[in-house]
Amino acid sequence: MMDYKYIEQLLERYWQGESTLEEEKILQSFFTQENIPSNMQCYKDLFIYERSSIETETLGSDFDDRMMELVDDNTTVKAIRINFTQRLRPLLKAVACVCILIAAGAVIEHSIRYNELKTESNVAEIKDTINISQPSVADACLVDTSKTLLK
Repeated sequence: MMDYKYIEQLLERYWQGESTLEEEKILQSFFTQENIPSNMQCYKDLFIYERSSIETETLGSDFDDRMMELVDDNTTVKAIRINFTQRLRPLLKAVACVCILIAAGAVIEHSIRYNELKTESNVAEIKDTINISQPSVADACLVDTSKTLLK
């Protein structure tokens, strides 16, 4: 059985994040071999996957051409000019809404006060139209007591 101390040291540095790119390449080439010790067999898939992902993630020679086709869209974008009036339009809408609410509140308050004044004037008119020439019950009691005292 071979001594794999160097590979174990490289693995330890790899797991701590201290390994260099050269050391990682050594680990990748080691784990692509056929004869790997059984205690290190679990790491084989990881390093084979890393190597295959590096090989498959390279860009093709036509990458630049494809990107330029996407970027070179010849549609021109026309800038929209916004003048001062258009810029103030949302503010003017908000002011108009507030004015409408204030006016509606004033109309409602006026109608409430008008109804209150109308009912007060109706009560006053009703009092004026009632014939108060007949004495009230209290007045009748006063009259009776004064008559009895005079007799």
